[in-house]
Amino acid sequence: MDVSDFRPIQNYVLIDQDKDPDQTDEGLYIPGEAKNTCVTGTVLSAGSGYKGRSRDMQLEEGDRVLFHGGSGRDFPGAGETLRMVRQTNVFATIDDVAVGAYQTA
Repeated sequence: MDVSDFRPIQNYVLIDQDKDPDQTDEGLYIPGEAKNTCVTGTVLSAGSGYKGRSRDMQLEEGDRVLFHGGSGRDFPGAGETLRMVRQTNVFATIDDVAVGAYQTA
């Protein structure tokens, strides 16, 4: 099954979640409880908005986003880490420079 076969409905977005590192730069292992609850990813596709009101959708394909890691559901993909998330669980759009700064903080 190909990711392009899926189109979110209403105010859902399909996000390719960035891999959460298991180790720090210094080589220390990070236990699951200590990992960030906010994660980054790239929007692969977005729904048409609640009840079809596209003006309600602020996210579009290709946006880099910061979202709550516990929100949404894992979604089957071709070896990717995909999450189906409501737009309201996305905190911000971010640029690539900010992503690197956030992940090393």
